[in-house]
Amino acid sequence: MSYEKELFRLEQPHGDGELYFAWQKGNGIYLATVGSDFTVGVFNRQGKLHERVRLPGQCTGFGWDSDGDLLGMICDGSFNIVLWDANTGKKHNVDTGLRDQLTVIAWARSEPLVAVGSARGNMAIYNHRTSKRVPVLGKHNKRIVTAAWGLTNMLALGSEDRTVSLSNIDGDTLKTFQVNSDPSALQFAQVASDRSTPDTTLSLIVGKRMLLIYNLQEPDDPIKLAFEPMYGNIVAYEWNTDGYILVGFSAGYLVCISTNPRELGQELFQIKNHHIRLSYLAICTVLSKVATCGDNNVKIHELKNLSDVTAVITLSDESGVDRVGWSEDGQLVCVATNTGSAVVYVSRLARLYASHGNIVAILTSLSHLTVFLVKDKTIPAVHISTEVEPSLLAVGPYHLVVGMNNRTWIYDLNGDATTPSGEPMQSLSSSPQLLGDREYMANLTGICLNAEYTAASFAGKLHLHLTESGTGRKSAGITEEKEMRVFPDSGETMNITCHAITTDFLVYASDLGDIRLFGLEDWKLIREYKHPVPIKSVFPDLVATRVIVVDTKMEGYLYSPVHNTMTLISDFPSTTTGVLWDQHPADRNIFVTFDASTVVTFVHVRDSIDGPKIQKIGETKLPLDQIPLILQRGVVTLQTPGGKLANITLSTHSNSTSISSQNDTMKATLEKHIALNRFSSTRFTEAWNSCLLLNKKEDWVRLAEAALMNLDLETGLRVYRHIGDAGMSISIENIIKVENKKLVAGHVAELLGDFDKAQALYLDSTDPVQALVMRQNLLQWDQALQLARNLAPEQVPYTSLEYANQLELMGQYAEALIHYERAVIDNPRQIPELADHNDRCRSGVARTSLRVGDYRRGMSIAGDSASPLHLKLQCAEIMESVKKLNEAAILYDEAGDKNRAAAAYIGLKNWKKVGTLLNNVTDLKIFRQYAKAKESEGDFAAAVQAYNEAHDVENVVRLLIDKLNQPQKAMAFVEQTRNIEAARRLGQFFEKIGDYSSALKYLVMSRSENEALRLCKEHGLVELYASIVTEEIGGSEEGERQLSSLAVYFEQQGNPMLAAKCYYHAAQFNKALRNLLQVAKGNPDNQEAVVLAIEVVGAANDDIMANQLIELLVGDLDGEPRDAKYVFKLYRARKQYREAAKT
Repeated sequence: MSYEKELFRLEQPHGDGELYFAWQKGNGIYLATVGSDFTVGVFNRQGKLHERVRLPGQCTGFGWDSDGDLLGMICDGSFNIVLWDANTGKKHNVDTGLRDQLTVIAWARSEPLVAVGSARGNMAIYNHRTSKRVPVLGKHNKRIVTAAWGLTNMLALGSEDRTVSLSNIDGDTLKTFQVNSDPSALQFAQVASDRSTPDTTLSLIVGKRMLLIYNLQEPDDPIKLAFEPMYGNIVAYEWNTDGYILVGFSAGYLVCISTNPRELGQELFQIKNHHIRLSYLAICTVLSKVATCGDNNVKIHELKNLSDVTAVITLSDESGVDRVGWSEDGQLVCVATNTGSAVVYVSRLARLYASHGNIVAILTSLSHLTVFLVKDKTIPAVHISTEVEPSLLAVGPYHLVVGMNNRTWIYDLNGDATTPSGEPMQSLSSSPQLLGDREYMANLTGICLNAEYTAASFAGKLHLHLTESGTGRKSAGITEEKEMRVFPDSGETMNITCHAITTDFLVYASDLGDIRLFGLEDWKLIREYKHPVPIKSVFPDLVATRVIVVDTKMEGYLYSPVHNTMTLISDFPSTTTGVLWDQHPADRNIFVTFDASTVVTFVHVRDSIDGPKIQKIGETKLPLDQIPLILQRGVVTLQTPGGKLANITLSTHSNSTSISSQNDTMKATLEKHIALNRFSSTRFTEAWNSCLLLNKKEDWVRLAEAALMNLDLETGLRVYRHIGDAGMSISIENIIKVENKKLVAGHVAELLGDFDKAQALYLDSTDPVQALVMRQNLLQWDQALQLARNLAPEQVPYTSLEYANQLELMGQYAEALIHYERAVIDNPRQIPELADHNDRCRSGVARTSLRVGDYRRGMSIAGDSASPLHLKLQCAEIMESVKKLNEAAILYDEAGDKNRAAAAYIGLKNWKKVGTLLNNVTDLKIFRQYAKAKESEGDFAAAVQAYNEAHDVENVVRLLIDKLNQPQKAMAFVEQTRNIEAARRLGQFFEKIGDYSSALKYLVMSRSENEALRLCKEHGLVELYASIVTEEIGGSEEGERQLSSLAVYFEQQGNPMLAAKCYYHAAQFNKALRNLLQVAKGNPDNQEAVVLAIEVVGAANDDIMANQLIELLVGDLDGEPRDAKYVFKLYRARKQYREAAKT
């Protein structure tokens, strides 16, 4: 709301001095003013003088009746009431019957009753409706200075005799009570506790310092409200509708007082509103605001939050202001200055606006319009002063129409007559011309227009006519019959509730739920739809192929005239006040709904696997008190409270600034493009570029799937080719030329994995068999069988066979058997393909018969020589699983599976049959089981042979030495297989018979170290043990460990030669050489130690060790030089052939 621009100014209309004013009650068309001259001025809302009423003397009081029809005036030197009739403009004089100066005048609140008081305390009441006059003498003893009427026509008068009287309309005194000072500002009011009973509370100012509140039922005990002395005198006060009192004080203070009994007299709010003085205050209940004036400014507060100062009006060229007052409708506020001038401001302008395409018209003052052309570049606005204060407004591509009551005025806007109809206006006329006006049969309720026609609604009817009379821009194709039409047609009882017009169509709806589309070209009804609920409003898109319909339940629908269908819009806000379609060609599938605070974005997808659908994709908060007018490319043009335009970008279109990373930002952008269906046509590049920046396969797939969901196969194909998905590319290529949309949608749903939806779409398409094919491909044979019965009966046997296979795998054998039997096809001509099919059915019958216990039937089929081997094998497995081992063995044998046949015979303990099969058996377990059986029979030789076939060396050795006493054969088996357990058993056998050398050998072979050590120590076979370890496991980690232990043992026993040998074979060359040097030192005849030392040094290839040995050989160690041949052998062992040649 803006108070900065004044509507008009009355510069001292009554000369210098104080100025009083009063707004007309009711419609508030007139402002009455009184000053120091002998006149009363009546001005209209444009500030033009409408009437000047001359009086015989100085005006002492004036005011409007409750309806605003009569202006009553009293003045010095006259005993009459002067009445001016606002409707006729005539002046009447009413004799009061009093013969003293009239001092006060007051109108009743609901009837044309006026009361006047005089300087001698007399009063008179005049009823204008009945012309009855009631003079009452002596009501008070002194001048009557204040008067007020209650809701029940109770009249209160206050006098300088310090009494207050209450009278009825006949002048009879009802009550009188005394006050202790001069009364002023009488008001009837309702306190917070007595809302249900009118005229029970009376308030007044006493002595300018105290506020008295009387409960008229108990007038002897009034509430006395005294205030801080610093506040100054009480200047004015007003009752708020919530039962609070706002009091203005001369020192500039504004105070809010509670009348609630629990907080009676408590100051709820206090502020020093004006620096020097406060001169007046006024409440506007319509706007819920209070205005105070003082110094040279006016301050306006919200009544619900007094601390909120919504506006400050400063009259910089004035030294002070005396009064402020609101018009009845709250639209205007008048300020009277101390120099006798009045300034009127627009406090609340009716939100009147209209838009068409890129043209916006806004009411920016009471009778002033501003027309904007919304384009990328700035275009100056055009201003139009209208003939009246319009209540209706409409704009088209070339015209602007304003309306009030039953009349409209048409203005020419076209600054570029070459603009094609339906295209955005390129320019506006700098000075739009008034073309004329038109009257209708009743007050208008709505207007809309296109390039040629105006559609105006009134009294439940709709009048369609050419906007301009004569030729003008009328198209050549418009005949006389197309110049005007009234809807509904005669005989129809509907009331038209709403309408809209596009370039080619008129859309209107009724209270009976009728939605109709009238063709302007064909001049006939094109479409009609019956909705069960009355229609509240309609909002067509640019070409009327889609219409948003809102019914009286505040449910939203999308009506398609093309298909004559209505689609419920889920999530449609019940508070919706308007709808806008996006005007950009690429975004015409987007529309928004709005209310006072929120814009909700929807996208209408014409084609998708779900069919046409409307999706809510986001919400955008509106700035306070701003109204959406135009939507273009996601940018909403708004009307601001100040009559200007502002833009906001929808949250669904804007780039988020709160996302943490660039990657997240790009993902969010891609999701917005997808939600807005911006991956096809000209918008494809936006989503494509987002995916290029993200460069992730998952985002490409997201784009492709979204495109496919909306049946945009070209986009989906391009994306899948880009990411190299050959499978999806080929699949899309196979369906891209399919014309039927349901069939295409079915294929897409199948590709996306929504098989139930795909089936429904296939069945509704021109090729329903595709549903059967899909279920077959998915191996969903139960559903495929149901489809085959209805769509392709010839496929039932084949589908039954596959379904039977599936049931069999699931263990539902009885049902599977039924389907196998049903799947058999008569084949009298022995067609190979059918024969194969029937063989499969026959095999299934055999298997499932066995499964359900019909062994005779199953074995009959399976045992047939013509039955395939795999069937015999399958049936054998089934029989084995149910412990029918004999039948299983027979079928295994016939199927050539000798191993399992033998196993089955073993289960039957039919060893004779097992023996006949052994030559063809390869399963070692069979041999082992057979060997155990033979062993238990005492046939140890056969058992050995079977164990041998089973590679069970342990048992072979066990039987050879325990049962057959053939240790030589046992030794051969152990030597051949090196089996550890067998070697241990053989070693233990030789120990028992006293062959300790053999026992030691096999214990070492079996890695039985502890037993071997025990044995060699008990029988003095340590050297043999070392020899055997070296021979059997020397070189292995285990062998080296055992040899090292033996070496330590020999060292402890004082046998360095054997210790050296053990260290040598354990690869511990240093220790070996140390022991050998010990043996050879001082013993030149011990050649064995020297030769072994040469081998050790050669194996070690260590220079230090070589030098130690050379010291021994040359005699440096013990003074006994050895033969030079040993030095030669040392060099050869170390491969030092040059040194060896010199030796």
